[in-house]
Amino acid sequence: TTTTTTSSPTPATAPVVCCPSELSGPVRYVSFQNSSLTLASEFGDTALRGDVEELAFARAAFGAAPDAANIWMGPSTAVTSLHRDPYDNIYCVLAGAKHFVLFPPADAYALDVVPLGAAQYRQVGGKASRRFAVDSLRDLGTRPWVTAGGWGTHGQRNEQGSGQVCRDASAGTGVGDDGAGTGGSRGRAESTAGCPRRPADCSGRLSCPTPVRVTVRAGEMLYLPAFWYHQVSQTGDPDVAGLCIAVNFWYDAAFGPQYAYQTFAEAVWQGRNG
Repeated sequence: TTTTTTSSPTPATAPVVCCPSELSGPVRYVSFQNSSLTLASEFGDTALRGDVEELAFARAAFGAAPDAANIWMGPSTAVTSLHRDPYDNIYCVLAGAKHFVLFPPADAYALDVVPLGAAQYRQVGGKASRRFAVDSLRDLGTRPWVTAGGWGTHGQRNEQGSGQVCRDASAGTGVGDDGAGTGGSRGRAESTAGCPRRPADCSGRLSCPTPVRVTVRAGEMLYLPAFWYHQVSQTGDPDVAGLCIAVNFWYDAAFGPQYAYQTFAEAVWQGRNG
């Protein structure tokens, strides 16, 4: 979805939603996702373009230059939906910290991915309004959407989400405390048992997947493989106006045996439930 700001009246056919009660108003977030650091159409000939340097190790690993380089900037209240991208991702945090909740492609069976109609939010009632209309974008068809949800800020499970945990959450060691999976020795990856599905969907049939939680701090980077499901929340830096700032590099995914396997596994699961 995309968000636009307008003070025009709400069409009678557009449903209206409000910001959660814990928020004082809309969450402002800088994100263009179209190589915003390198295209003149976003920031023009500013100093930002000169600050972007290609990562030599990533070019060597992927055998190509990045398809896009993006900037992400916002407050601690910003959080994404659980989703996936068709790019290998090198994610670099410049200020604050990013908190990732991760599921590998093989866990798609538990995420209740369904096709939903494309739509966009439109603010109504002025810039300070907490009300948004949801406008359908029928011409764009449907998009696969994770409906299991329920993850709150910093990856904590929200019991009021669309599902419930299948068992009590318990923190444990993931890939280690030596920075494996992140770009620095301070990075930590932690595993926590919190299934995204409803208990009835898991009982007696399948084990509940365990998400991996990773915190990436300023000066660190994360390699996020293509097609991994991820939800991202953040903690702002009080010395940078309470903002979290990050830059990421997207590299075109290699559609090899791994992609064939995950596509097959998803097709089998959809057929089983179809």
